[in-house]
Amino acid sequence: MRTKAIQSPYDYYQLMQQLEEHGKDVYRPEFHIEDINRPVVIKLLAYFLQDQAVAIGDGIDLQKGVP
Repeated sequence: MRTKAIQSPYDYYQLMQQLEEHGKDVYRPEFHIEDINRPVVIKLLAYFLQDQAVAIGDGIDLQKGVP
């Protein structure tokens, strides 16, 4: 996975870990976010957190809805 140097107030690595832990609690202990899905999850996190820095880097318009 590519790594971009973006100044963000959020720690996306920690957020992904928290999402996986929550998924394990809610669904099953084997729950895992696949590497192929991580870019989409990061974009969704940026959208819901209204993280302008990541949105600009990923070409996301925070004023539009989620398609």
